[in-house]
Amino acid sequence: MEDTVRRFWLHKLNHDKKALGTAPEEILCDRNFMLEAIRTSASAFDYAAQPLKEDREVLLEALKQSPFVIRFAPEEMLQDHAFVMDAVRLDGRSIEHVPAQFRADGRTALAAVRQNGGALRYVTPPACDDEDVVFAALRQDGQALKFVSHPSQMMVTVAIQQNPAAFCFAPQSLRRNRDFVLEAVGSMPFILKYAEEDLRSDHRFILDAVRRNGMALQFAVKELCSDRMLMLEAAKQSHGASLQFAPAGLLDEEDFMLQAVEASGGYALKVASGALRSDKGFVL
Repeated sequence: MEDTVRRFWLHKLNHDKKALGTAPEEILCDRNFMLEAIRTSASAFDYAAQPLKEDREVLLEALKQSPFVIRFAPEEMLQDHAFVMDAVRLDGRSIEHVPAQFRADGRTALAAVRQNGGALRYVTPPACDDEDVVFAALRQDGQALKFVSHPSQMMVTVAIQQNPAAFCFAPQSLRRNRDFVLEAVGSMPFILKYAEEDLRSDHRFILDAVRRNGMALQFAVKELCSDRMLMLEAAKQSHGASLQFAPAGLLDEEDFMLQAVEASGGYALKVASGALRSDKGFVL
């Protein structure tokens, strides 16, 4: 095939993902052209001649763009463990479409979740119960915790270190565990958002939490964000940054703001109401 013809169709494909729908059969049967086209646009695979859709190299190139391409692989290729390993290393999610024996295989599962932790959802026993597989998935994507049937405390710890939002998938017993949440809040105040409400509404617990990280106060129940003592402690621990979450009423109170200025090293002046900032007696 002439190079000018190749460039013409690649140019069209760059501007229109459906361009190959009108391409001549000669183009769609050209292996080298289709490999280049797939690198340009994943949609090119849809227009490849059927023999090319069953070509190992073409399939693997397309898998770099989409895990669903593996559905076009012929059965004999899907039974080839080496091919399956190549596929899941390119996109772990492709394990969803491989034969059952590979979804249950620890080596295959480990390769898949190392590439994409969310692939754990498609892994079956005994592989999904293999701690090496589970921990690898959580290190890659903390939110894979949602696919762990009985997560241990260490698994939850690994998950929230990768993504604090994963705490919402932790067992209820951990989300209401005072010691665990307090330990984590020091470096990850965001996890308090997903703690049980009985902790987020507990004045003593929130005081302990803000002493570890002032920014944790924003995740307490609304009523506690209006508590002067908690807000001042949070301002002290966060160098005033937590004052952005204070209700407007507090920021208008001169006595509170004077204490906040002292606690925050002056930051409170930045969030004080306009009336207070224009009050020379307050500013001085």
